[in-house]
Amino acid sequence: MDKPLAQAKTQLDFYAEQAKSHAEIPFGHGEADFALPFVIGQLRMRGWHSLLDVGAGTGRLLAMIARQVEMQRLVGLEPSADSRELAYRHYGFTSQTMIDGDATALSFADGEFDVVTEFAVLHHILQPRRALAEMIRVARHAVVVVDGNNFGQGSYLLRRCKQLLNALGLWGAVDRLRTGGKGYHVTEGDGLWYSYSAFNDIDLLRAAFKTVHVINDSGCSSDHYRDAPGVILLAMDKR
Repeated sequence: MDKPLAQAKTQLDFYAEQAKSHAEIPFGHGEADFALPFVIGQLRMRGWHSLLDVGAGTGRLLAMIARQVEMQRLVGLEPSADSRELAYRHYGFTSQTMIDGDATALSFADGEFDVVTEFAVLHHILQPRRALAEMIRVARHAVVVVDGNNFGQGSYLLRRCKQLLNALGLWGAVDRLRTGGKGYHVTEGDGLWYSYSAFNDIDLLRAAFKTVHVINDSGCSSDHYRDAPGVILLAMDKR
């Protein structure tokens, strides 16, 4: 577990409640659905046949991938027992294909999967940089990050203020103050989460892969760091 037990319980309780309805969401209505065609297209065209999804939830996205691509190995890592149980019942996953585990200490060999993905998970992890480093380690060809960019969220003025604070190295301190020293937020729609930008750790992807594509997952921003609330980072061609 990558966080204190009290925080972990809050998060797992939220997932337990969410799991009851999450599996029934049709394609196009899920938080990270926009990224799926990009992932499926790369799997098909490049002939990649093994994939690990970190924070797989109920297995909804993995099931969609399996319907579109003939995969030799598809594994979901999910710490919530309630979500895993629903994945077994609803989608037919097994204890070998939907497993418990810690994203910051993956129990797989280096380069064991062609592709490693995460869909809106890193902002729920206390140590997202460590989790991403693990994703990179076990990936053979590509890593896909689909997550928020807190510096591109909010009004124009709020975004620019956050970006200035980040440039001055003050954002972490300000965020801790606004959370009353906790360092995390709890909301009805997202459970327990941390203020996170996928751009915080993009240097890890650039160091490990020859190509890193950046795509805004909503809106029409041309400067994604400044204006995109969420992004897709598609890193390919492992060095």
